[in-house]
Amino acid sequence: SGYMSLSEDMVAFKKDGKWGYINLNTQFCIEPQYDEGSVFKDNIASVAIQKKWGCINKSGRVVIPTIYDRLIRNAGGYFCVMKDNKWGVIEPSGKIVIPVEYDNVFLSRNNSVWIIVKDKKHGAISKYGRLLYQCEYEHISFCETNQQLVCVKVGSEHFLISNGVKTKLPSNSRTRYYY
Repeated sequence: SGYMSLSEDMVAFKKDGKWGYINLNTQFCIEPQYDEGSVFKDNIASVAIQKKWGCINKSGRVVIPTIYDRLIRNAGGYFCVMKDNKWGVIEPSGKIVIPVEYDNVFLSRNNSVWIIVKDKKHGAISKYGRLLYQCEYEHISFCETNQQLVCVKVGSEHFLISNGVKTKLPSNSRTRYYY
């Protein structure tokens, strides 16, 4: 038997090799049935069965099925999931925001835009799942204070996109890309 840290009035507890959750009165709220289990955060815990990850809520209901090879909660509260070496994004409710079809998916520095990568080309999707830019750039970077201002790299050339208008930057300009 073993304990994990207390989180949101529940404790992950290991019994007979399986993880479950007990309340502060040491009563099982969720019977031990998982090979791995995390603490609850915002009423959601990550769990694994046979090395496949998903999420449950405090009543034990599966909100994200245990079908993913990796599952990472990010700062925005969403879950980046990987299946068959492809990444996507799922809301805590289980709604798919970005289909699991990209080589990589991560939030921009200010947590407002998803950077997507497919075949070594970068694109962007809004935090809510709307495609902003196809995966056609070597790099893409968003201005932190104005999401309409984007810097992209195509081959050896750099462009600034402002309100949908792409302007080539001078060849002697230096550009840094921050995600």
